[in-house]
Amino acid sequence: MRGVAVTASESGESRSNTAIEPGQQVSLVEGKTSVHFPSNANGKPLSLQFETSKSSRVDVAVAAAVAATARKLEPFGEQAFQGALVTKVRETPIHVHTIGAAGLELRDYRVSVTVNSNRKTEVFGIVTRHHETRGCYLFSIDWKASKVRLERWMGSDHMIVRQFEAPWLSSQHTLTMQVDGFRLQCSVDDEVVLHSFDGALGGGAPGVAWVGERPTIGDLLLESVAAPLASAALVQDGNRAHFHAATPVAPGHLHVLELALDRPHPWVVRSLAGCEPYLDQTWSAPTVLWGDWRNSLGSNTIGEVGVGGTLTCGLVLPDLPALRLHSALARVLLITPDGDSIVGVTPFVRVAF
Repeated sequence: MRGVAVTASESGESRSNTAIEPGQQVSLVEGKTSVHFPSNANGKPLSLQFETSKSSRVDVAVAAAVAATARKLEPFGEQAFQGALVTKVRETPIHVHTIGAAGLELRDYRVSVTVNSNRKTEVFGIVTRHHETRGCYLFSIDWKASKVRLERWMGSDHMIVRQFEAPWLSSQHTLTMQVDGFRLQCSVDDEVVLHSFDGALGGGAPGVAWVGERPTIGDLLLESVAAPLASAALVQDGNRAHFHAATPVAPGHLHVLELALDRPHPWVVRSLAGCEPYLDQTWSAPTVLWGDWRNSLGSNTIGEVGVGGTLTCGLVLPDLPALRLHSALARVLLITPDGDSIVGVTPFVRVAF
């Protein structure tokens, strides 16, 4: 894969993050692990969650893509807007800086910034769709209350759309907020932490906001909306393995696990069904095995995609001398609920026999 994945090993209220470069091997903490991916030119790969043991080997894959193109914004420039958000309940003002009139026509976008707090900073967040008279959305982290919030401001009135406890907050985080029509998506360090639907504000300028002393922040970056992309991981313990995938398809779609060998020929353009568009012939690269309803290869190797587009397949690899020290590639084919056509695939991950 290309890009950087952040693996978060969670344990109670603490959280340790490890940045992983492509092709790099790192040691993980035993237990629950989450892997989050940055956005790229094609979209943003969905996060993965799985359990590991001391003997587990984990392979993670996303489709190759170049880095996303980001534009640096100037919320503190000469043309920027400077103001404050104040309510009757909360007297402490929220300082707001946006790019001003230059961003009022923006509607759907993705904006991110890295913040380093200090002791005099209570809250910091990203502002989207800001208009001086209409209001804005505010996605913020509150170090004082240890909370993450998504708020909607309309004049002096505001509503907390969603919030949750975040005892794992540290002094440095990268915040990202994406507004796409009615869809609001908020991320902390590439992990999507909040989803919501709200159509009160249709467009406006991006910016930053804080309570207390202004913290040290990096560049405010503007990107195009990132579509959700499939990702996959294989957790292997000896001859047993679990294939985990996160997909952008709706629940009810079918999935079929496939084991194949790497293509022994130059790259050939093919449809999602595996056929060459002009010849209507199947692939020449050998397919080793497909999952079946009898679960011959393992559990749930053919079934329905679950809520949120996630799925897990169990594999029991045959202990055959001729296969030892060899590898295969595993992925799932995503099929319409009526079984009529293949609509997507997950990236290949390695299976070691």
